[in-house]
Amino acid sequence: MLLVYSKNNSSRLNYILKFIFEELLGVKYIITTEKEEYNSFSGAKINYSTDDSLSGLWICSTDLLFSKKIKKQELGIFNSSWGNIIFRTPLNIQIPFDIFS
Repeated sequence: MLLVYSKNNSSRLNYILKFIFEELLGVKYIITTEKEEYNSFSGAKINYSTDDSLSGLWICSTDLLFSKKIKKQELGIFNSSWGNIIFRTPLNIQIPFDIFS
């Protein structure tokens, strides 16, 4: 069981997590918006937010999966040690882009 923390929950976030974890990897997951629940969880967990103070794997989120409308995205391609990336987050973190977006 994997616990994913996000400040907000959305149908887009649920869709991508279900696709990646359940359909591709066969891993069950739960989303929580409660920091207390996340912090007390002893299993594998992902912090999908802009809050870097939480434990677990931190994936800095961008706004795409929380947007309620379809709109044109300014993608900007950036070079990093991971190769060319879009949806860049601060480059001084372990994963410098939003891998779920």
